[in-house]
Amino acid sequence: MTSRSAGGIHQIPQPRIAGDLRPTGRQRVSAAAAQPNSLPNNTRNHKLAIDLTSSSPEDSVTPSGGGVKGALGQSGLESPRHYGGGKPQLHGHHEVATPRSAVGDRATSAFAANISFPPRPGHYIPDCTAQPVWTPTGAGTTTKVDCKNFTLETPSAAVVYPQNKPADFSPWTGNHPEDNLSEQTIKSGYQNKPLIASEANTARVSLWSPLKNKSGLQTLSSLFVTILEKRQTAGRLTAPSTFKPPPRVALTTTKREAWLRDLANPAIALRRLNRTVPYNVSGKVLLEQCLSKNVPTSRAVWLAKCIGANELRGFKRKGASGGAGLNGEVKWVREWTAAVEQFVESTAGNCGEEGWKAKMVYVTRLASHLFAEQLLDHEHFLDWLISTFETSTLDRLPLWIIQIQIYWKKLVSNRRRGRRLAECLFAHLNTASEDGNELLAPIFQRIQLLLTTLAVAHSGCLILPKIWEKYKHLLDTVPANSDSLDFLGAIQTVRMRNERLGSPSYFAAHEADISPGRKVLDILDNAGVEISINALASRCLNHISDISRLVPVILQWSSSIYREGAHRIYIAARLLRRYKSLNGDIETAIITFVSEMQEGQGVDAANIFRVVAELVRSKHFSVSHFLRSLVATGALLGSQQSSKHLVALLTDLPVDDLPEHISNLRLILLNKAGHDGFKESEKVGRIQRTVNSCCMATSKAMPRLYQELDQSLRDLSLCCKLELSKYLRQRLILHMQEPRAGEPECTVTAQEFFIIRDIVEQFCDYTMLADIAGIGLTSSNTEVLTSVVEILSFRHHVLAAIGALRPLLEKTISRYQSLRLLTPLSKAFLLSLVEVSRILSLDPQLQIQLSYDISRSEAKGVAMCSPASDNAAEVLQTTGDSDEALERILSSGTTMDEQSMTRVFKKITARLEEESQAPYPTRLGGLFCRLRAFDEAGFDGMQHKWLSQLLSSPNRSLCRYYLPALIGAGCLTMAGFLQAANEAQSQVAETDNDARVGIELEVLEAFLPKPTTIFESTPVCGQGSSEVYVAESQQDVYRYRIKARQFVSVNRFAVFQRLRQTIDLCQSGTVPSCSLRMGMLLINPALMSLLKDTAINSRDVLMDSLFLPASSTDSNTPSMTKQILDRLLDPFGRLGFSTLSRQNQIIRLVEIADDLSFPFCEMQVRYLLAPGSEALGMGVGLAPSLFAAICGAMDEDRCVWAEIISSLSSDVALKIREHAEVDILAIVTDVMRKMSVPDTDRELISPTMDSSLLKKYLRVVDSTSKSVSSDCAPRIAAAFAEKLKVIVYNLSASEPGDRAAVNETPEMLRRSVAKSTQACNCIEALLHLLTIHKDSFWKTNPSVAGQATLMSTLCSLLTNPELQRFPSTVERVFDVASYFSDDLPDNLRMSLAKIEGTKHCNDPRIAFLFGSAQNPDDWLGLITSATGYASSAGPSAALVPAARTPTGQLQQRQQQILRTAPAQRPGASPSQMHFNPPVPFPLRRWELLPDQSNNTSGNDTPISLSLFKARKV
Repeated sequence: MTSRSAGGIHQIPQPRIAGDLRPTGRQRVSAAAAQPNSLPNNTRNHKLAIDLTSSSPEDSVTPSGGGVKGALGQSGLESPRHYGGGKPQLHGHHEVATPRSAVGDRATSAFAANISFPPRPGHYIPDCTAQPVWTPTGAGTTTKVDCKNFTLETPSAAVVYPQNKPADFSPWTGNHPEDNLSEQTIKSGYQNKPLIASEANTARVSLWSPLKNKSGLQTLSSLFVTILEKRQTAGRLTAPSTFKPPPRVALTTTKREAWLRDLANPAIALRRLNRTVPYNVSGKVLLEQCLSKNVPTSRAVWLAKCIGANELRGFKRKGASGGAGLNGEVKWVREWTAAVEQFVESTAGNCGEEGWKAKMVYVTRLASHLFAEQLLDHEHFLDWLISTFETSTLDRLPLWIIQIQIYWKKLVSNRRRGRRLAECLFAHLNTASEDGNELLAPIFQRIQLLLTTLAVAHSGCLILPKIWEKYKHLLDTVPANSDSLDFLGAIQTVRMRNERLGSPSYFAAHEADISPGRKVLDILDNAGVEISINALASRCLNHISDISRLVPVILQWSSSIYREGAHRIYIAARLLRRYKSLNGDIETAIITFVSEMQEGQGVDAANIFRVVAELVRSKHFSVSHFLRSLVATGALLGSQQSSKHLVALLTDLPVDDLPEHISNLRLILLNKAGHDGFKESEKVGRIQRTVNSCCMATSKAMPRLYQELDQSLRDLSLCCKLELSKYLRQRLILHMQEPRAGEPECTVTAQEFFIIRDIVEQFCDYTMLADIAGIGLTSSNTEVLTSVVEILSFRHHVLAAIGALRPLLEKTISRYQSLRLLTPLSKAFLLSLVEVSRILSLDPQLQIQLSYDISRSEAKGVAMCSPASDNAAEVLQTTGDSDEALERILSSGTTMDEQSMTRVFKKITARLEEESQAPYPTRLGGLFCRLRAFDEAGFDGMQHKWLSQLLSSPNRSLCRYYLPALIGAGCLTMAGFLQAANEAQSQVAETDNDARVGIELEVLEAFLPKPTTIFESTPVCGQGSSEVYVAESQQDVYRYRIKARQFVSVNRFAVFQRLRQTIDLCQSGTVPSCSLRMGMLLINPALMSLLKDTAINSRDVLMDSLFLPASSTDSNTPSMTKQILDRLLDPFGRLGFSTLSRQNQIIRLVEIADDLSFPFCEMQVRYLLAPGSEALGMGVGLAPSLFAAICGAMDEDRCVWAEIISSLSSDVALKIREHAEVDILAIVTDVMRKMSVPDTDRELISPTMDSSLLKKYLRVVDSTSKSVSSDCAPRIAAAFAEKLKVIVYNLSASEPGDRAAVNETPEMLRRSVAKSTQACNCIEALLHLLTIHKDSFWKTNPSVAGQATLMSTLCSLLTNPELQRFPSTVERVFDVASYFSDDLPDNLRMSLAKIEGTKHCNDPRIAFLFGSAQNPDDWLGLITSATGYASSAGPSAALVPAARTPTGQLQQRQQQILRTAPAQRPGASPSQMHFNPPVPFPLRRWELLPDQSNNTSGNDTPISLSLFKARKV
């Protein structure tokens, strides 16, 4: 029988030594054997022994000796052994046993008394006081005796060996030699046979003499040690292991089922089943049988081990050895793992079936046990688990989440799997959040919890730069765990680390570089139609909390020449009113801003004055405070520049609501400044009289009055304009309240309303325009109402900024709803409402209602159908083509044939050509509209043909006079005119560039009409004209402007492309008039306004459609596109770009770029550096100049350069980036040179200067990172890796351990810290560059050597002791290593795991990056002594992992070591022992089975017991 290590400590029976007279062999159980502190099992207690065969407690206790003399010559009491009958005693006691503790009945005592042997001499007196117990007897007494079969009971306190065998327990059967009575036995007792023949006497004589000497104790100790050593050697197992796995036998189906049922029955021992294992049970069949039979998990694992052990041994029996054998084993294990995976997946797929939950629990438990027993290919199984989890649907996701949590530690212990797990969690969380199903809330919360765990405990798995931008918003939905105080910090750290890797370019740090003023400007630029002033003011205050600093930013935006739109004035005024209500001192800020304005600052002072005027109107700007500050500071007497703007502001302040003393003080100050304020009142009164005359005049007097009014309105101050606007509003209110005599309703005519509207719009006083529109809505005149709706359509952006758009819209809709019930509405009014509803996206129901009213209006026009062509020819022949004749024809009926329509159309066009000398054709637009009502399709065809012919003819300039009438009357659309122009272009020969240019100029001038005054848009009325005709002409011009602006706003990029084509044609043409007209078009305010607005909102598209590629010119003069850019950036020509060279222009652009002008500076830079004919070869050559200018801008902390440089072309950006990278490498080289100098010879390094330079150049690299591509040369990326290797070498040359023997002074310590700090700065810079160049470096270095060198360098930096004082740098190194390791091939990752794992075996970060190359059994190894003796200890942990070799070679090596290792020398101390490196000992996991046979004496274990120096028991 053999023994193995057990949970407790067992006394091992020792062999007998010479002179030992103790009995051996089978012995009876003594009381001492059952005690916890008993002696060894085969040694009797000489003080107390209990005979369990005695029937009497008195006879069972004997004194020491047992009839045998002591080994040292002292004899004890001898007494013959007393054999009694009855059931043996099973329990002993230390105390004296009493009769009550034994069987005690009289029948037993009588039986003992009849024994022929004399009783043993007892030391205990029987209890005489005990009364005998009498049992009644007789015939009437019946005694029921319970019959019980004899059973053998083992003492409960007996020491138990393995396999539940009690020690020193031999029940009496009568066959023992001790039971054979003889005379010698009776006299002397039973004795064991002596082992030594000469041992016939006591050993006292031979031992007493040595013990009396001084060395007696040492002699005795040596004797005992020798005895114990010989006993240990004699009992040690040396036989080889005879273990064999249970054989597999081919069984019938019935026997196999019976065998499997027995396996599922825990009552049947495995020892019975291991004789025959079914042959045809393996793989997925084995698992399915275990599931169907509900085999206990431990037994199912046992069966799998039996099958696997036989399969793996089968490869050896087939003769496979070495690599082939290992490959076969690996292949079989992988197939077995795949079977387990299919088994789990198929069971999971049966969700919903009866009993599925219990089956799934069983399968999960079995798979986890197989995984824990290392019976699966871990890599394959974990990869399958993640892949299945990744492709799982939401309804199956809870099951796979459970599986993920079971193997959580293994999944997150490796970067490759942990990254995939995090990506899957993010993907499923995103899907669940987008689904929005409340039933998915538990899944959502569980995934959030898993992500929280990753962020707090395994943040390396969340370094996901490739998908971070897609899923980073999901971390905001993860609630903070109340048990984790560091959760928010962990999330912030993960966010920072991913952004540092995912977008290391300019975009990651761009938010920090944007100034607060720039953010405020962006907010103001993006203010749309729906404006909430309170919210807008709060957003601005969030970036600039100081109102005194915020007011100048708002004023700059409202008055900048780089922004467009009158809406800025009213937004600024409303914001300043809001800040005034918050107790902000806006007056002082405004006065300071006005006094500090400089020429060439890019500020339009007129807009500033308008903002102040609006504040004065609303009583939010104190004029008295302004005047007192002027008097107190003497600002009017200061420098000419500062006093100029203050005097202009004083002049433009509205005075109509000022107190008299304030007005007088203003006039006094103006007089001192040289301005006559009294002339303003006279001019205002004269204009008021002229306006009254225009409103009341007849049509014949209108041209003269209009011309006089137009001259009077020029050069008016803002104060006069505002006063006139207020007067016009009051006049309109007065006429609405007091109608003319004899007319019950409002007498405000359309002509009067149009004059008031045009004057107020010319003054740009949109506050009064909103009031006038509101007053006009009370009129019942449909022309006035139509004009009001068109005001809303044309000026909706400004009215929204004022805050009047929504109230006016509601009032307009209410007015429409009330009028439609009273009277039929005009089609023009309904169409204008449709246009407003489309622009402002009003209620769809309103649009449906308007469509219905329009169709009803058209139906009434054709209700009475009569042909008008019957008398058309007669009328035209008798009366000619006068207005009366055309009127009679168009009013004679509702239908007209095609021939008559053509004749009428030609008559009308002939009239247009006759009146072409007039600024505007009087009423022919109305005639066209009435003619179109007869046949819209036919009229559109004739009109299209006529316009095409007109544009292709030399008289194409007539189109500019016809379009307002046609478009204003609704006969023509801008899209229709564009189609006619395209057809005209196709009719012109391609070589006729002048004609082509003329057509394009007509189209562009039609799209971009110049703003005109009242006189310019008023017709010169001929004979027969009337007041109605003039009103119609004014309204047509107004509508034409609306249509043109709307068309250009929607199709602006098509307009820009057409403009670019026109510029190219014009530059290649020969007609000077075309160039002159083109020059006038380029300075058109409408075009400049459109370009500015597009440059702010869609700069890239503008550059691509208009300015790029750069135009070419034959002369040294700038191209027309360059002139447009110069005018946008420098409208007044103060910067003189035309006189500067291209290099100086680049430098100047970077210098003047600020938050407001940077869009236009950026476009200039892109144009100058664009690859075109004009700049051929210059873009790349200008890169050094731009780089120098950028460095200067960074020194001055001007951040706009970054946005300018980020928009450059790839070639120019590449050159700039290379300049910056070369400078970075130069700095790193210089720092490394300083680090290589000994501390005593090196000056103290100042890391601040080099760090600032590195950051400056890195910002340039970030801004140009878009130029990095996978096709870049690998030279620069390889240089970064080489510099890192140099840093590693320099850091390793002076590690802290090398300086341990040197007493460092504070100066030396300071130098060391400075050196490490400099190294960290260089490391982070190089890591930053490597991250940017990752794709190019990985693609251009596909060799394993280059990638391995870089990863090895990163690992050395990661574990360098010098860098451990800088955790941020170490974290950066770890993140970059993780990022680069994601793209490593598997074979390289395994090689790095072995190499770097050996070099840095104690660093878990290395194992996380590449995975652990160590076998799970590498901790186990055979250790031999190198000093001439072998260790008797068991297996020891091996610190140095050894490569796995074939099993046969390992066994040969192990046996060789065991044979060559000598025995351990007694008494050797551990300090004298030296051991050889451990030899790997791979465990055969498939053969780790329980006891397989009944052989209790051999070495029948899977692991040979001889390796552990096991002994026999």
